[in-house]
Amino acid sequence: MAALPSPPGPSPATTYAAVVADLARLRTAVAAERRGIDRSIADMRRSHDDLDRALACAIAQAFAADAIGASTPDGVLSWAAEGLARSYERELAIFAAIDACGPAQPQSRQVRR
Repeated sequence: MAALPSPPGPSPATTYAAVVADLARLRTAVAAERRGIDRSIADMRRSHDDLDRALACAIAQAFAADAIGASTPDGVLSWAAEGLARSYERELAIFAAIDACGPAQPQSRQVRR
């Protein structure tokens, strides 16, 4: 199967590398909650939301890198496997967020009559 042409801008592999660096910082912030560092629920939710968005980006970039046939960095066997691993991590992070912060609250206010 032929690789797809690369879209303009940074390559998915380059973007993925930047996201991985951000993931390390976000994982540390979320892990701080487990060590008993006192934070507000809003800060905890923000950390979990940021981690969720970064993982979603990592998943998309890994599969995009696979689609264009990009070479894998050291320690990555295949882009598809990396995308699946980040997808599984995201699923676990969602459950951890629910455990730590409770279910997500609606962002819009309801009008009372």
